[in-house]
Amino acid sequence: MLIKIVANARSDEHIYILAGGHGDKSGRQRLFPGEYLLHPQGLAHGAFLAIETTVFQVYSGEPDELLDYQILPIGG
Repeated sequence: MLIKIVANARSDEHIYILAGGHGDKSGRQRLFPGEYLLHPQGLAHGAFLAIETTVFQVYSGEPDELLDYQILPIGG
């Protein structure tokens, strides 16, 4: 299964991947442990998670506004 998350950054969001990673809609891993992401305030963004993932996430203010959350078959 694949978890799809779509959100809007209500403040700057800093993400450091500790374990697992983010993938694409086919389930292929694209971001790996040790990688850093910045979602600036106002950015609509998303993630596909096909494996158990742990991140260290810091917001400069309000957390993300969740726009969509789905559990999909891999490749769907």
